[in-house]
Amino acid sequence: MNLDAKNNSTPVVSHPNPLSDLPDEVDALVIGGGIAGLSAAWQLTQDGFKPLLVEARGYLGGLIAPGYIGPVQVDLGAETFVPRGVETAQMVSALGLEALAPSGDGARLFLPPNRANGESHWRLWRFLRDAYLGIPADPDADDVVAVLGAKAAQRAAQDRHLGSEVGQGAEGETLAGFVAARMGQAVVDRLVRPIVAGIYTCDPADLATDTVTPGLRQATHEHGCLADAVAFLLARSRKATGGRSVDKCVRGGMFQLTAALSQAITTAGGTVLTRVGAQQLIAPDAAGNADTASGATTCGASSASNATSHDASDSSGTPDSSGCWQVVLAPTKPGPTPSSEPVPAGTPRTLRTKRLVVACSARPALRLLASANLAALDTDITIPVGAPIARYSLLVDSPELDTAPVGQGLLVAPASPASCANTQAGAVEPSNQGSPTQPGAVESPVGAKALSHLNVKWPWIAQALAPHQHLLRLSYGRLGQSEPQVSLEQALADVRVLTGVTIRPEQVSEHKLVRWNGTLPPLPPSYRARIGAFMSQVENIEGLAVTGAWVGGTGVNAVVAHARTNARRLQRL
Repeated sequence: MNLDAKNNSTPVVSHPNPLSDLPDEVDALVIGGGIAGLSAAWQLTQDGFKPLLVEARGYLGGLIAPGYIGPVQVDLGAETFVPRGVETAQMVSALGLEALAPSGDGARLFLPPNRANGESHWRLWRFLRDAYLGIPADPDADDVVAVLGAKAAQRAAQDRHLGSEVGQGAEGETLAGFVAARMGQAVVDRLVRPIVAGIYTCDPADLATDTVTPGLRQATHEHGCLADAVAFLLARSRKATGGRSVDKCVRGGMFQLTAALSQAITTAGGTVLTRVGAQQLIAPDAAGNADTASGATTCGASSASNATSHDASDSSGTPDSSGCWQVVLAPTKPGPTPSSEPVPAGTPRTLRTKRLVVACSARPALRLLASANLAALDTDITIPVGAPIARYSLLVDSPELDTAPVGQGLLVAPASPASCANTQAGAVEPSNQGSPTQPGAVESPVGAKALSHLNVKWPWIAQALAPHQHLLRLSYGRLGQSEPQVSLEQALADVRVLTGVTIRPEQVSEHKLVRWNGTLPPLPPSYRARIGAFMSQVENIEGLAVTGAWVGGTGVNAVVAHARTNARRLQRL
């Protein structure tokens, strides 16, 4: 998505200063103003530095982006973080913000019929009481047996007797393979796949276990079985967060976090610029620091001879002999299409820094790093392509939705041979209502993969709406599919099937489609291994840190933790 091209959004923006007003040298320079770059820059301020952060687009936050739907400002992209670990929660607290769990009576899964249970309809099930991405802490629990059926639940319970080594080898490298080895395929198909596909927009068979569920395999080995590992992780998370282990949002919206980070960086003496992009990196001369013996000044010295020219000759690519990175910056403007990268739109200027954080998305990051011609860094990395994602928001007047028929929302199971092989489709039955599907069909009766009832989920949204007014958001797009073309007619048809409530077009006061194509790529084990090798190379390059979802993992919490950890590495310089 490119918010630059959406005039009806209200993005978090900084007030850029002309490049000519910048000093020749900065404490630290962060390239990229998404949540990774903002977190890294904020961490640098905590360590006593005054960083410069540049973002080529006209807004900050990346996948955390706000916009108005009717009278209320909402998150158009990422709206929650999972409170695993302490990095995000600690940062939120330090910024004076409050993290809240969703309201309502929980979420649902919309699953295909299970013939083992005698079912013939797609229907709604509540999320399990005690589970981690759908993996149950107790396979014998009544809610697990209800969703799986007795036979599949018995297979899942065998996990306790398999021994700790099952799933620790190659068969457990993907999340689907690991869960299937421990608890059986039914747990993958009916519990894990719907949740993972909804959250990460890809199949658990395409995700590395150690990336999407860090520590799970280790905990399984230590506790002897997967169920006990899940119970341990849930208990640890609940202790750390003081309640149930659920996603959380910053009060008012996740975009409040990016705004607070930007403000905190500038308050600490840093600078945040939008519409400024990095065009080239020039690595320090390996012998730079030794040059001080012959009279050359080092990076950080206050000598007037340490200044750099402001004209375009700065970008000639001449290695810096002062031990500093040189970064060629230029003003930018939107690219030719909404999904294009911004393009240079002014005279470049070269700045020096001893601490460089590359926190932009994968392709521009690799392009910049390649421009530095670092022999010690292999930038030949193939980046997986994410699914086409469309989010369709609807502001509607509907007293029938006052009962919140699906709670805070639901996730729709993806149709697949594995999940539907032992089912037969019949009439849809989310709330004992719906439209029939063709006998023998395995496709979902809806095009949407998720529905959020936002004013039920977040109280500040409910407070901004009139009585009987509701804000719904449907999500579309799965890996391997073409870009979803969503109409108001289709969205209302999906709402009817999923909630049992019919909404007429004249009841819709506003609707908005937002696309985030390719932003959540699958991260298979082979990619994890390649990135691990790449990051090991980065750590051996003085003054350089690389962060972002493409190296740190998916999810706000994973990105924040990775960004802060790697920014801290630059303290010693």
